[in-house]
Amino acid sequence: MHGILRTFTLLITLLFVTSGLASEGKIYKWRDKEGKLHFSDKPPKDNSIDVEEQKVDTSKLTVTSMPRSQRQTPLTDGQCQTAIDNLKNTEPLYRGELVEKLAKKEITDEQFAEGLAKLDDLKRITRPDNCKKAEPESRSLLNCIAENKDARSCIK
Repeated sequence: MHGILRTFTLLITLLFVTSGLASEGKIYKWRDKEGKLHFSDKPPKDNSIDVEEQKVDTSKLTVTSMPRSQRQTPLTDGQCQTAIDNLKNTEPLYRGELVEKLAKKEITDEQFAEGLAKLDDLKRITRPDNCKKAEPESRSLLNCIAENKDARSCIK
């Protein structure tokens, strides 16, 4: 899974680098002899491998966020506790940021409510009984929160 995410990250980076050079890019997709999936701007050197050419219109490409790495193993008790502690420290900062943005009319009432709902969801998944059995996408978020004392960058 990590290899695919790294490949995807490389692919997106490649597309950004080459977007100024051409409005249409070519990406090659193939599986090697071990069955590993590859994406590249150049076809493999081994001509016996079946290659699919993927055309990408880089002028229309927009990336809003990169996927987080999804750690597949459950969090430990210590990681869960650190995530809980970091979320407790981050909550007033995030809430204050939302209030400030609402006051400056940088966000709508709906966006404010969504931000508060996001905090409620995070508090639910960081409870010890939920943290250790979280789904992979939630584990990724919980790991981010556990690794950052100010976890606002994980929440957005």
